Amino acid sequence: MAAVTGTPRGDVERQDRAVLGALIDTSVWIAIERNEINANGLSETARGLLAFTSPIVVGEIKHGVERALTPVQRKSRQDALDSIMRHPVIAIDAAVAVQWGVLSAQLFMQGATRRRSQDLWLAATAIARQLCLITLNPRDFNDIPGLLILVPPRKPALGAALSPQTL
Repeated sequence: MAAVTGTPRGDVERQDRAVLGALIDTSVWIAIERNEINANGLSETARGLLAFTSPIVVGEIKHGVERALTPVQRKSRQDALDSIMRHPVIAIDAAVAVQWGVLSAQLFMQGATRRRSQDLWLAATAIARQLCLITLNPRDFNDIPGLLILVPPRKPALGAALSPQTL
């Protein structure tokens, strides 16, 4: 398995640590389904690491399937979920639950009174399993100590004007 090193985000001692894989956040899967991310860009971001998904992500995507407003939207979302399910779904076990408890208490003690529970479970899973988290919402995770965050590039918006810097 490939390994990558990087600096974890958060108010912890900054040091390199080995990463054994990548946990893909819901935001990335949604962007793939909407064709907002180039598969090559995601592959480059993952740096050859084995990609995992979480039961949390599966639940969030299934929620979107169930809330689809049209049959076309439902099929597109279900197809995306089927694709996601081809990746290994990493278990939330006692080690992840302990990490969640540690992170939750640390953030509470630092004054973070509101946090999306799903994000904290993803972060706890990534930390407990030595995975990086690939997300399009890094601000949701920046204050989590010990978490390595990678952000894949988005495709340029259709019809977006080219600036001199992009030529």
